[in-house]
Amino acid sequence: MAETLLQVIREVARPCMLDPTLTTLSETDGSLTLGQYVIQALRYLERALDDEAAVFQAEATLNFSAGTRSIALPNDAEGQGVYHYSVRNITENALLQPSTRSYITQTYSDFDSTQGKPELWYLEGLNQIALYPLPNVATTVTLQYQRIQSAVLDPETSLSTVIQYPELWLDFIKKYAQYLWEVSKGFGNPNATLNLAMELLYQIKIRAWRNNPSFFTGPF
Repeated sequence: MAETLLQVIREVARPCMLDPTLTTLSETDGSLTLGQYVIQALRYLERALDDEAAVFQAEATLNFSAGTRSIALPNDAEGQGVYHYSVRNITENALLQPSTRSYITQTYSDFDSTQGKPELWYLEGLNQIALYPLPNVATTVTLQYQRIQSAVLDPETSLSTVIQYPELWLDFIKKYAQYLWEVSKGFGNPNATLNLAMELLYQIKIRAWRNNPSFFTGPF
């Protein structure tokens, strides 16, 4: 069952001896720090599973106007490598091939002026996707990517954001965030809490393997 960031923080607050009915986060009582630990726990889980879990799969529609080379990636897709994306030109019903700006500029001397039907795509800067040739008509593409929800969460501004992950994942996030709190505060029994969190992570990986056997073994 999906929960908001605030709901997750509230559930972690109780074993951390904080107010489980809090509605805002504060540095004074440590709840803001706890919120940061929840997001760190989510990021840890996303990295532990990488892109194998089906729940990470997402799709976005990007609209390039004629003469527009690049537009921003979705916020939860930033910071990923080329092979984490698949780009299809819906206007022409054609799959675009990944490339790099360096390769294109070295291969095509008319890089800056050529317009036509895009055949290649590449990443531009930190958060842009670009097409080559420059679209000569309005062009719509679909971007398939691995969603990284921790990239768009902020403990001060995202309390109402729903964490779109399975219940078992949320259980891990809560337990690992509790572990981070206990370590930082010298509180409770962090080793025991970590063991419980790692047992949850093991269960999550087993389920990921059942859904995608190549998770551990690699492609056949």
